[in-house]
Amino acid sequence: MKKVSSFTALGFVLAIIFAAALPARAQSVDQRINTLEAELTRLKAEQVQVKSEQIELRKNALAAEGALPTFTYRAANGMRIEAADKSWSIRFAMEAHMRMLFMTGKMHFGRTNGEVMGRRFRPRWNFCVVNCFYEIEYALDDDGFGTSSELQRGAVWVHLEQISPWLPTFYLGMDIPSESGEYGSASSFTNWQMEYPLIQRGLINTGSASNGIGLNWDDKPLGALGIPGKINRINLVMAAISESGEGSSAFRDAGGNFLAYISVDPFSELKNKWLEGLSFEMGVWFCKIDGFDSDSNEGSGFTDPEQDCSRLRLRDNGDGGRTTLFDTGSRRLGRGLMHYLYPGVQWEVGPYTLRVAGQFARWHNGNSRETEGNRPGLTKANGWNIAHDLWLFSPKGWLTGAPTAPGSILVGTRFERASVDCNTGGGRPGQTGSGECTGAGFNRNVVLVREWGIYYFLMNRMSVGINWTWYDAKNMPNASRFNLGLESDNDRRGKGGKWVDVALNFRVRF
Repeated sequence: MKKVSSFTALGFVLAIIFAAALPARAQSVDQRINTLEAELTRLKAEQVQVKSEQIELRKNALAAEGALPTFTYRAANGMRIEAADKSWSIRFAMEAHMRMLFMTGKMHFGRTNGEVMGRRFRPRWNFCVVNCFYEIEYALDDDGFGTSSELQRGAVWVHLEQISPWLPTFYLGMDIPSESGEYGSASSFTNWQMEYPLIQRGLINTGSASNGIGLNWDDKPLGALGIPGKINRINLVMAAISESGEGSSAFRDAGGNFLAYISVDPFSELKNKWLEGLSFEMGVWFCKIDGFDSDSNEGSGFTDPEQDCSRLRLRDNGDGGRTTLFDTGSRRLGRGLMHYLYPGVQWEVGPYTLRVAGQFARWHNGNSRETEGNRPGLTKANGWNIAHDLWLFSPKGWLTGAPTAPGSILVGTRFERASVDCNTGGGRPGQTGSGECTGAGFNRNVVLVREWGIYYFLMNRMSVGINWTWYDAKNMPNASRFNLGLESDNDRRGKGGKWVDVALNFRVRF
């Protein structure tokens, strides 16, 4: 009984102690919960602050990145560095065309075999401001085999087309372009043909001009006129076309040398594969010959500048040693206006392209000096070139390909005929025929050219290929026949000849 009472008393004491401890324990848990909630609130606030700071940092980083110039590269168009706000840009490009020549003729006259020449080696820079509204173009011409001329382009462009699409691009400078026709040779980096037709190369060539101004209208739609096509280009130039160079003066009135050109795709918007690839071009070059003869000004101290339009000269395309086939000499072809027409037609359907181009030049006053038995008459040059281009193969299959598609194979062939006639209709009054004016015993010539080529495109605008060029000249100076290694017959002045040149080519445009 005493033992039971002891346990009862002990239990009562423990119950009192437990009851007293419950409020204290409950109070401790609430405090901890409150503390944890406060800590959680603080952490959430810190997290929001961190996120806000991260967003701010990201905005600042994006703003800083947006303020940096951008670097872009486009194949064949070079690398451009441009400000984020387009306030300025710089573009650098480079082209290189190397040839290994195997030519008919004697080496000591430049008819080389196995040597590599730089047909084109030309760095180019374009500097722009105000979203390229104003542009400065500077290019060097470092071609090999003595053909380098240092300055390839020195021009300032004003892109008025940014104001209105119907306004032209205006340009001026000491070395500017003028359009000399595209269908006679096509692009030297996307096509297979090596050079321009002989008459074109001997006169206007690439159309490079000095000390003048020009206007371009490019890619203008003709839909408003009801024609489902476009104008590719209209080019008007008043400058020393194919004269002077390196910024030197041509010593002539600016208006005495004028060129106009237009190229049209009249059916480019039609969904007809037989018509949409048909295009036309026409150009005309007027060149005033002042008639100044340096022979009559000996001792004056004045150097007679060469006017290319006052001289009719044909040479082959042998870059190592270009052989003269016809040359009226340094004495000018009279006074007055020379005009040169160069029409062209191109038809592209699928992998095939047909190119036809003509060259027609006239000097209406003949030789500048009228002597007994040599009355000034008409000097003329007529030529035409017909070429066939075919994309033979690419990784997509047969009869496919493009200069932008690696693995493409391009083949082509062309035929050219050039006829020249110096001072026809001259001679004494009442006589026919004309006086000899080339210094080679003849005053007429006909030159035929056949060319074949095949090219493999390693990458966009990079290709390797081979060209075979066959020449047939009806008449030739004896010196030219000797240089070519053909027989020389002094008793038959003006005798003709045939020969073949071969060239391996590597071309790339950065």
